[in-house]
Amino acid sequence: MDLERTRTALAAHIVEKDYITIQKQGETWRSPCIPLRMGETLFMGLRFRDFFPDGYEIAALDQVAEIIHSETDVYFGEIVKREGAGRLMDAAPKIDLTDWPSVFRSFLKTKEIISIEVGNECMDLGKIKAVFADGIEIRRFDATGVWERENWYVSYGSITKVGVKSHYIKTFEKYLPQEDSEKAGGRRRVDGLGN
Repeated sequence: MDLERTRTALAAHIVEKDYITIQKQGETWRSPCIPLRMGETLFMGLRFRDFFPDGYEIAALDQVAEIIHSETDVYFGEIVKREGAGRLMDAAPKIDLTDWPSVFRSFLKTKEIISIEVGNECMDLGKIKAVFADGIEIRRFDATGVWERENWYVSYGSITKVGVKSHYIKTFEKYLPQEDSEKAGGRRRVDGLGN
């Protein structure tokens, strides 16, 4: 799907608050969402899994291969709105979608735990520690809730999407130990190779 057609279609669905399904480049599954806002190169949507709202996702417009708004999507949209999606749409985080640096500066301020998908293959969870012209540093934690000692560097070119306030993140956050106050050092590169 060309970028201008993507922007036009998403803009119409944002105005109508439509539930849609998006097929992204390199993914074999489709992602249901209600698109909320769009910048020049990025968009943010409220994600769903089995009618359950599952946080917000930010992705690049050029990652969109197809936008579907079928009769099923219309029906599912009625269901999720009756289930309270409107409240979550209104409560969406106010993130600057100008470009990736502006998105990550927003998360640097809020100190929120986010997920970053790198190259459609791996997902890192943690907090943004620094924002650079070419990428970010993130302090990650592992699947057992242990904060890593070093920050990891991730270039913008390797990021396919960012998630915030998902069920997974909110649940994990309740049991995650407090971050070490000791400054994490180093810039370990993660371009497409997360743990």
